[in-house]
Amino acid sequence: MSEDSISFKFKENWQLSKRWFYLALGLLLIIFIFGTYIRTTNIAQLKDSTTGGYTLGPDLDPFLYLRLAHEIVDFGKQLNPDYMRYLGMVPPYVDFVQWGIVYLYKFLSLFSKNVSLEYAAIIFPVVFFGLSIIAFFFFVREVFYKKEEFQKSLVAVLATAVYAVVPLMQHRTTAGIPELESAGVLFFWLAFFFFLRALHSEKKIFSINRSYLLAFASGISTAFMIFTWGGFRFIFYSLSIATLIALLIGKIGKKETIVYSLWFI
Repeated sequence: MSEDSISFKFKENWQLSKRWFYLALGLLLIIFIFGTYIRTTNIAQLKDSTTGGYTLGPDLDPFLYLRLAHEIVDFGKQLNPDYMRYLGMVPPYVDFVQWGIVYLYKFLSLFSKNVSLEYAAIIFPVVFFGLSIIAFFFFVREVFYKKEEFQKSLVAVLATAVYAVVPLMQHRTTAGIPELESAGVLFFWLAFFFFLRALHSEKKIFSINRSYLLAFASGISTAFMIFTWGGFRFIFYSLSIATLIALLIGKIGKKETIVYSLWFI
């Protein structure tokens, strides 16, 4: 086979791979729209019959996060001590959710002055779960990075389609229920995606190995996960056990050691 034939074959395969990838992105967009839409169908019912304003769904913790978000908006910080906590609970309840609600409210306020903090709290779980759909898609692709473009795109699309509609996820990620899990799953999948990407990457950015930057990003995502939801333990269980097994079978070299160390630090 001549050099020109090899070059043509490579270009043909490259163009085909790009087409499969773009098709997968198109399907991901459809899944994203549908996955977020089904979580917003109840917004019209989230109205307080006495005030006419928006209110949260029937869950207790979200009202705590909304109250703390109001404190941040009104005073620029959470009050310390929190006089509505039980006796002995002196430090304020610090979590990502109330801060996420506040910054989402500030972001939406750039487009409309009629946005209320309650509305930002209502759509908070939808926004963050929607972002987690995208993160999950790229995580699955990274798991099957050695496969052909068609194969890893197909697996990622099918897995993401199930993830977006699985009933067990919907209660904690539906509009009106700003809970820990809705934001936690985003950082959960980002931590795994960046970690795997760091192990697979060989490129450099400004003479810095890109895998080290990705390992750092995985660590930052894990830190946000710790700040958000107790499910962060599964990140430590998974990565530490997998790395230990890789060490025992001789798959850990200099690069893997640095990636793991950067993530942990």
